[in-house]
Amino acid sequence: MEAQKPDIFLYLGYRDYLRDIYYWKKQHEKGFSYRKFSCQAGVSSPNFLERLITGKRNLLPATAKKISRALSHSPEECEYFRNMVLFDQSVITKEKVKYFKVMNQLRKPYNIDPLADCKMEHYQHWYFMAIRHLLCAYPFNPSAKYAYRILGSMLSPPVSEKEARRAVKVLKKLGLVEKRPDGTIGITEKYLSTGDEVGNLLVKHFHEVMLKKAGECMDRFPAEQRDVSSLTVCVSDEMFSLIKQEFQLFRKRLVEKIKSDTDPRNVYQINFQLFPLSDHKRLKEILG
Repeated sequence: MEAQKPDIFLYLGYRDYLRDIYYWKKQHEKGFSYRKFSCQAGVSSPNFLERLITGKRNLLPATAKKISRALSHSPEECEYFRNMVLFDQSVITKEKVKYFKVMNQLRKPYNIDPLADCKMEHYQHWYFMAIRHLLCAYPFNPSAKYAYRILGSMLSPPVSEKEARRAVKVLKKLGLVEKRPDGTIGITEKYLSTGDEVGNLLVKHFHEVMLKKAGECMDRFPAEQRDVSSLTVCVSDEMFSLIKQEFQLFRKRLVEKIKSDTDPRNVYQINFQLFPLSDHKRLKEILG
């Protein structure tokens, strides 16, 4: 069976796409080579494409436009390729989310993940997860008067009626909450799986949002309503690994204790962070 031409909208990594399109052209166009492609793209370096594919160089927006022209991209394919390059090369999570949203809109006809937009929205807004956990303790009936206004006001800081309504709608689509026979909405046992294509990006973005919330908590809540503490230590690589293991074990023990709570009333955010403040490899280089 003859291999089909790679469809750009099925890719998230532009290097993977360029690799596959190169080999497809190699099979279908006589004399096609890295040098010929560079010539078609108006690039002087004969191994330009090879260095892109292997990750030895990045792509500038102006050059991305030249590549799209060389590959005869449609306007939509050109826009997708441009955002794919920006998505791949950006190191700031907020920017990555922005580029991915554009890519996901352009991929719409392919329906790769029909819930991708909902998953993205769920991780972008702190109050989606807070509302889900609030429904553990609050018998929420959406048909009651001012139901969503009251639900939104129960958060800290409060969110609008419109935001609360949207959060519940998205949570229902994702299967994280469900309507019960008595008309109330409660949480399900389901846990959200983001899939390979956006998992790390969205979870990282959520962590950044919650870290910002943690930074605000000392000004917003009295000491009796929060617990903030930290340690700055100098440890070996072996002790670092042990500390990570202790974190993991503590989280598991904590989750088990929380499951046994028979009268939950308030939603709290618990963060765990462990990160370096020095670079021993760099120090070793300096000291020789």
